[in-house]
Amino acid sequence: METKQAIEDRHSVRVFTNKDVEVNKLKGLVKLAQKAPSWVDSQPWKIYLVRGKSLAKLKELHLKK
Repeated sequence: METKQAIEDRHSVRVFTNKDVEVNKLKGLVKLAQKAPSWVDSQPWKIYLVRGKSLAKLKELHLKK
């Protein structure tokens, strides 16, 4: 995909389902994200994959804000 096309085709999704995402797919996305450039190659990211009861608690806390 050309850069111009990627920029023009970009969109945001704000409606989600309750369908679980396979762990392998999530791990694959994390691997791709690790390839993103960072300032002076500092790679400051912290990524947490949350599922099950922990995810429900996180959603609850987020809605209280």
